[in-house]
Amino acid sequence: MALTYSKQILSGSTNGRMVEVNNLTSPGTTVHTVQATTTNGIEEVYLYAMNAGTATSPSRLTIELGGTGTADHVIVDLAEMDGLNYLVPGVSFTATTSIIRAFATASGIFHLAGWVNRAT
Repeated sequence: MALTYSKQILSGSTNGRMVEVNNLTSPGTTVHTVQATTTNGIEEVYLYAMNAGTATSPSRLTIELGGTGTADHVIVDLAEMDGLNYLVPGVSFTATTSIIRAFATASGIFHLAGWVNRAT
């Protein structure tokens, strides 16, 4: 059976706007909750991040891909006033209710943008 793809905004976003990372520890700010769709359904998550802070050294951002264990973490250090950086290149999740979250070393400086390709 062929899958049908549809582009979706991140569920943690308001009308497609960036998601501000406010949590300083795990579990992080909710970015997207994978929808429980059909048995064969998948969601591919794409994320970009920017650091709007003014610190003189890079700040750390942790993306939690479906869980809170270290094997679920994508960790990056981004310089201050650094524009959108491509971080999550279409990681696939099956039809579950996995949650993609983020936390950082400083509140309110990281903003995430992205989309989901939902296949049903």
